[in-house]
Amino acid sequence: MGDEEMKCVVCKKEVYLPYRCSYCGQIFCDKHRLPENHMCPGLPKRGWENRKNVFHPYGRSSIFQPAPSPLQPKNANEPVDKRVDAKDFIKSKSPPKPVHKIKGLTYSVVLILISLSLIVVWDQSYNLGVASRLEEGTIQGLSLGEDLGASAGYNAGYYEGVGEGNNEGYELGLIEGNEEGYIHGFSDGKTTGYSVGYDSGYSLGYSQGLFEGNLTGFTFTYEKGIGDIADRRFNVTDVTYYAVKRFLRTDRTDSKKYTSNFVCFDFAIAVKKNAFERGIRCYYVRLVFTEPPGHAIVAFNTTDRGLVFFESQSDEEMDVDIGVRYWRDNIRVSKLDSDRSCTETCQPYHIVHQVQ
Repeated sequence: MGDEEMKCVVCKKEVYLPYRCSYCGQIFCDKHRLPENHMCPGLPKRGWENRKNVFHPYGRSSIFQPAPSPLQPKNANEPVDKRVDAKDFIKSKSPPKPVHKIKGLTYSVVLILISLSLIVVWDQSYNLGVASRLEEGTIQGLSLGEDLGASAGYNAGYYEGVGEGNNEGYELGLIEGNEEGYIHGFSDGKTTGYSVGYDSGYSLGYSQGLFEGNLTGFTFTYEKGIGDIADRRFNVTDVTYYAVKRFLRTDRTDSKKYTSNFVCFDFAIAVKKNAFERGIRCYYVRLVFTEPPGHAIVAFNTTDRGLVFFESQSDEEMDVDIGVRYWRDNIRVSKLDSDRSCTETCQPYHIVHQVQ
């Protein structure tokens, strides 16, 4: 097969897989292999091409007789051998005339000149604007910088002053607060210490005084008892209630005055001594109240009524028991008050706590 037969009749491209049309017998490429693509002159007419006013698939229009193919004879009755060959048709086409580019070049030059002019004008305007705004910007910049500098300096100075003032104020406040706190603390501590010391001293002194007074009274009473026994060589006995009352009527101890040198303790010792001299057994009784001070009375163990208690300052019989309000329950206060007795230091509501 020659080189001519290996090129497409329409596009003149060399084909490696040529297609031969079954109608016209020419060689075509893959793009022009169909009869419709190379306007095959041997393509038979279809019956619908002669119909008029039919529906076109791309829109509604009136279709008349289709234009004859340039590869087909204008007259249908012409013999087939007079049909135009595809190669002759393509060669008969005159080449397009060259397009003149002078007009487009002129437009390009004009556009370039206009662009250059605009650039020059813009550059000049920019320089003028920069020069005109430079002075104004400098003034505004100076003003703004001055404001910012003043603000920054104020803030820096303020915080520095706050720090130094805080330190100095803290030191002054510490000194003054220490002095004032010391004064108030010393005053409160003195008051509190005095109160605590007083209570502790009172409690300690009361305990020591109670112990020493008890020891002194015991020693004195013991010595007096030993002396009484040494002076009298007869035995004391318990007597009747009537004998005790008769002894108290004749005893004159109640006629003595209560003084700081002759107290209830001395009254009880005097009655006990006088009873001993008459051979009557008499007991010295010490009363411990719930609150100080205590009290001293006498007691007799009668043969008919048992143990009875008498107030040595008034010779009156007293009701003595644990929990009894000694003065108020016995209703003996009025007589003792008139004699300036022990009730000046003993309260009417003193309650008996112990009987010794």
